Amino acid sequence: MMRFVCLTVAAIVAASAASAQDLAREHAFAKAFLDQMQERTFRTGREFCGYFGYDKTGKLVATKPNRGREASCRTRRIPRALDVFASYHSHGTYSPEYENERPSLDDMMSDIEQELDGYIATPGGRVWFVDSSNEVAIQLCGTNCILSDPNFREDPVPPPESLTLRELEEHNEE
Repeated sequence: MMRFVCLTVAAIVAASAASAQDLAREHAFAKAFLDQMQERTFRTGREFCGYFGYDKTGKLVATKPNRGREASCRTRRIPRALDVFASYHSHGTYSPEYENERPSLDDMMSDIEQELDGYIATPGGRVWFVDSSNEVAIQLCGTNCILSDPNFREDPVPPPESLTLRELEEHNEE
């Protein structure tokens, strides 16, 4: 019995370590992809969005970015050929009219409804990770982590390191 328990614990620890490595690899892939997409976002003044997944060979890939509007983007259908694990989108160019340095309530709700995690690139060069199962958005890296809009101006009160769904709901009500 003791041997079975030790093997089970070892299997759980190994699976957890593999999951952490996969997540770190996915975060690095997302940051690199979003960094490259930012130039196009700033040049066109539009949001871009799509999905991240694994192809049939197990390689990390991104769908072709779908061109959105100034402050919104609709993703296409999830491709069947991919094992999709997250959505992605940029938050467009800097504008003092939009609160685009944090995920919106719609951003988080969309990921939760699709049962996908999400990555968001901001004009200030931040990258957010929406952990849909825990209903929290975590700032993976701060200002200038990836390419930022040359017109970006930091708010005197920068966004917090993380935001829960409830906090976004309360913020939306203000």
